[in-house]
Amino acid sequence: MAMRQLNLLGSLLIILQFSINTSARLKKLEYDSQNPFNLSEGLSVCAMESMFPLLLPWPHSMKVLSIQAEVCLCSTKSSMSMYELCLQVQLELSITNDSFPGSDDDGGGDDDEDDGEYPEEEISTAGEKEVEPQTSIATSEEPASLNLCYTIAQGLPRCYKVACAVHSSRKHPRQTEWFGVLLKPKGLTAGSIVRVTADSIRKVTTTVTVPTIATTTDCTESKLKDCVDPPKLSTEVDLRKGEVHIKVEGKTDKVNICVKSERAGICKVRPFFFLTTLTISCWGYRGELCSPLDMLCISQQPFPRPIPLHSVTPCMCFQAWWNKMGKRSENCLFRKNWLRTSTKCYVRMFWLTSRHPWCSAEPTAACWL
Repeated sequence: MAMRQLNLLGSLLIILQFSINTSARLKKLEYDSQNPFNLSEGLSVCAMESMFPLLLPWPHSMKVLSIQAEVCLCSTKSSMSMYELCLQVQLELSITNDSFPGSDDDGGGDDDEDDGEYPEEEISTAGEKEVEPQTSIATSEEPASLNLCYTIAQGLPRCYKVACAVHSSRKHPRQTEWFGVLLKPKGLTAGSIVRVTADSIRKVTTTVTVPTIATTTDCTESKLKDCVDPPKLSTEVDLRKGEVHIKVEGKTDKVNICVKSERAGICKVRPFFFLTTLTISCWGYRGELCSPLDMLCISQQPFPRPIPLHSVTPCMCFQAWWNKMGKRSENCLFRKNWLRTSTKCYVRMFWLTSRHPWCSAEPTAACWL
């Protein structure tokens, strides 16, 4: 009995620790949209160029000692009211001065005072140009470079060539440098696993997971551009009443839900034409029988009312989101745990006093009518 209690206590502690880790609050960052880099003193300017993975050049002069990646909420300084998910990558580098052409000249200039002052003027001139947006690879005689790639889940890698100009007047030729960069990958969602690789003289890789419940603001607020954790849907079947209830796990206020047929269908918010028991009314002109194209269908039970069991099909899918700017979750709730139904239609036709035919039909829903 005591062992069972200890095992139960251990399970509760694991669940509690998991809840604490997944509900961690994301860090907020402000960045300059023209310059996403944060550099150490030994680097004057860095630039990044998007490239196809197979066309990446061979990196040189730069050795990555360590790599760190973190998912954050980022906002530009010009639009502080809007946040979006971003990826902060920080690298610790080892750059050797003797890898660059002319390093011997710089080293031999220590005995000549005039030669020692000349590079400082060049550096100050380069510093004035740093204000301009860096849209291409940093220009220098031979900038140190590396390849930076990230992959989200099982998707294709997105790669960049990163080049940094190195100060020739560094105090220690083999001193350690570092730089940080903010990336804005598309497709970052709750639970996504991101793999980040820096390829230089040696390749270093790290992985980071987007927390499942990691918001610094409420998802219903407009301050968060991409809602980190979209609503999750679940079902509750009432066999006694013959109904299925769609529920939203956790918070339910201000949630938007639409229904679609399969994943490629168009998701309709209003009106929801669930194929419940339909009253199909038709009347022909001049007393002739009406065609199906003349029929007017009226749904009697729009969402969020319960869905009759006979109307549930495997192809019925739902999307849910908190606000217009937020991400949507898509759930085909009945794909694997529901019997495939066939179309059954019971039609009755009778004549009204106005001599117009009246049709009444009660079909059951199916994926393909």
